[in-house]
Amino acid sequence: MRPEFVASTGDSAIHELARAAGIAAAEVVVERLRHRSPQPKQWLDVKEAAAYVGFAETTLCRLVREGHAPKSIKISRNARRFRREDIDAWIAAGGLTQYAARGADA
Repeated sequence: MRPEFVASTGDSAIHELARAAGIAAAEVVVERLRHRSPQPKQWLDVKEAAAYVGFAETTLCRLVREGHAPKSIKISRNARRFRREDIDAWIAAGGLTQYAARGADA
């Protein structure tokens, strides 16, 4: 059997201090969340852009090479960024289906 724990005056002060610290930390988090921008990211990397359109990263990279992907900029040898509004415009224009239709008309 365990002996019963009897809180001393010092223990209750520690518990009260821990409780106050927890409340203060929660208030800081809430305040930071209030000031966070509700806007989505404007520029997406390949991984984020692929997830946004529902493709695998390798598929999006292949589409870039073939010239069928949304407009993007190459910022270094291994880094490319897509503007969210360009992706949305690409989707609105038909996405990949616009290239399939163009091939059928040609």
